[in-house]
Amino acid sequence: MKKKFLIGYGLLIVVILIFILFIAPDKMFIKSSNSTKNTTIKDKYVDYKKQQKELINSNYKYHFDINYNTETYKCSGSKDKMGLKGECTKPKDIKYTQDNIDKKLNVNTDYLNPEYVFDLVKDIEPKLENLYVKRYYTYSVKLVGLDGKIIVYTDYNHITQISIMNGYFTYSIYYEISE
Repeated sequence: MKKKFLIGYGLLIVVILIFILFIAPDKMFIKSSNSTKNTTIKDKYVDYKKQQKELINSNYKYHFDINYNTETYKCSGSKDKMGLKGECTKPKDIKYTQDNIDKKLNVNTDYLNPEYVFDLVKDIEPKLENLYVKRYYTYSVKLVGLDGKIIVYTDYNHITQISIMNGYFTYSIYYEISE
């Protein structure tokens, strides 16, 4: 009698294990664990529109790389109430201010202005993706008549980078907002 009970109990345990390991859909377990993670991750981020306004209205330090046809620019500087000012180390040493940046750099400097970039994408629905503590918004746009992309990267509090690219150029602008 005891032997039959132990065999029956053992078979029941084996059936339950087989169900859990092989038959039960993984989605059943993944969905329940992801639902709590997604709400906590989304809750940690500052609203994207607020991040845009903050970047436009704040003082910040920046550095950028521009690859335009065959030329590469590597520059850094800051933006304050007087506008942009900075210097480039590539293709040659250049110092610039808000007043002369267009003359000093032989590229479209409008893309260095976050307000101009956000105005370009205001009516476009972005593709949002999260990657660890960063999230990024990808916009598909026409730039100078060619298909291009604008990608806006954020951490929990601030916009940290904007990348603009098409077949002829790539702009990568990195921001460090002053608190």
